[in-house]
Amino acid sequence: MGGTRSVLQASIVSIVTFGVIYAVGTHLGLDRRLAATLGVGGAVCGVSAAIAISAAVGAKKEHAPIAISLVLFWAIVMIFSPLPRTR
Repeated sequence: MGGTRSVLQASIVSIVTFGVIYAVGTHLGLDRRLAATLGVGGAVCGVSAAIAISAAVGAKKEHAPIAISLVLFWAIVMIFSPLPRTR
C-alpha cells in the first residue's frame, strides 16, 4: 500500500507543480511553449525534462536555455537556503 501511496503523491505533486508554473507563466504573458518547458523542467526532473519537452512542443531555440538556466538557478537557491531547525 505504501508504494501506491507514494506514486500517487508524486503524481499529484508533479501535476500541480506543472499546472502552477504553466498558469503563472501564461498569465505573465510568456509563450505557451516556454511556459510548458518551464513547467515540466520544474515539475519533473529539471534540465533533462526541459530539453526533452522543448523539442516535443516545438519550442523556439532560446526556450530550452532559458528553462535550463531558471531550473539550475532555483536548484542553487534551494541548496543554499537554510532549513528550519527541529528539536
